Amino acid sequence: MKALIVAAALGLAPSAHAQTPTTTCNDQTRQLTTAGGTSSTSAACPTWSITVSIPPAVNGTYSSPASCDTGRTVRSSDCFDCGPASVGNHCKARGFKVNVKVYSIGGGNACPEIPSSLPTTVAQLNAVLACKDLPKTSDTPVWCALVLDCANGKVVSSWADQEQRVLPEGLATVRLGDPDALLGPPRVRPLAAQLAAAQSVPIAELHPTLSAAWILHAPLIGGVELTADVERTFENVPGHGTVVNRHSVAGAVLAGGKFALSDTRRVQNEDQSTDLLTEELAYDGGNFFCGVVGAPFYDAYSSTSLSIDNAMAGLGFVEPLLNWVDSPFAILRFAGTHYADEQVDGSAGARLRVLETYPGVPLNLDKGQTLYEIEIVDGVPRPVRIAISNSQGALLVERLFSDYRTLGADVWRPFQLTERRFNAGATTPYVTTTVSFRRTRLLDSAEAAAAWRRPQSENNWWIVRT
Repeated sequence: MKALIVAAALGLAPSAHAQTPTTTCNDQTRQLTTAGGTSSTSAACPTWSITVSIPPAVNGTYSSPASCDTGRTVRSSDCFDCGPASVGNHCKARGFKVNVKVYSIGGGNACPEIPSSLPTTVAQLNAVLACKDLPKTSDTPVWCALVLDCANGKVVSSWADQEQRVLPEGLATVRLGDPDALLGPPRVRPLAAQLAAAQSVPIAELHPTLSAAWILHAPLIGGVELTADVERTFENVPGHGTVVNRHSVAGAVLAGGKFALSDTRRVQNEDQSTDLLTEELAYDGGNFFCGVVGAPFYDAYSSTSLSIDNAMAGLGFVEPLLNWVDSPFAILRFAGTHYADEQVDGSAGARLRVLETYPGVPLNLDKGQTLYEIEIVDGVPRPVRIAISNSQGALLVERLFSDYRTLGADVWRPFQLTERRFNAGATTPYVTTTVSFRRTRLLDSAEAAAAWRRPQSENNWWIVRT
């Protein structure tokens, strides 16, 4: 079976359920043992709020989350055992594998810290108001039963079309066919939209070096087809020490946050042997789709579902790929930002210190700062390090960039990325993400539209959260 799973991960596996009569028929059906879906534990967070005013678009009070997950278990599908009797059906006890992912921070704290300076908070407002990512502490496939029709070898669904299911996160609808009628519209994120609208300074009026860096690393209009390796290392996880999550990602990452990707990774079976497992993931700007290759059902989360955010919470390894397409350096264009240059000793590049002071913010308010270290190579400004610190000078985020290449005419990107995130005052990052791009192909708008596809199981069966 190991060879079959490896082949499936490479997209070479034959059909797992050929539509021919079964050679054996044990006249059994299957019975549910564990429902698929997501269950989680959470802890209350200290509550705080900040008032932010950046004309013309941002003006409001934003609050921290009331609670954050401390643990999360995600089962990719329902799991079954064989039995009871059912004439004309054949139950395979080892029919397909359900992936069980466990995320845990042990006794740690996933709540966002109270920001020490308003400008730094504005620069990272979405991240500051979000719970911290949880490390994936186990990734285990388990065998589950599959039922075939003895006469033709076709997979038999245990659920009827449009049947309502009760899952750990709420109700879901079975769809034996395209789920389109159950999906929702594009998602609207008011805070993100406000922050985007507040980027009012023309690119040409930024600091000259930052302006050139923005132009030569501009957002991709269509997107990119890519293969990349992503590694996330979580330090000092209570009960686990250092936890490393590795992903081999392939597919399309498109402008506007859309993606259609396969995530292939090595997993440990219940008998301690290892295999490759491939999970397919797609987001169309509103709805999220996922499934493990070989499973009879895939999952769809409508944009209106209350569980879509929880379902996408484990996609921290996709975020740097989205940023790489849309805004690799997150250069801000808020009005009133002040710039001060400082030459780095012994470096051919310029170090630019950006103090973020916005209209309406008192000048005597403690300020965070963003430090850009930029090398100029053959006239091309290449950021090699971006460091974001709070008003006390404590490092919060450090991003490193290298191996610059062209994607097209005057379109550059770094092919090696490292991001370290720190708790304020800590000298060791709590999470380090590294990305290595192995293959890329620039996509125009038409190619990007064609590159996005919704994944589906062999029979196009779905469990849809609405």
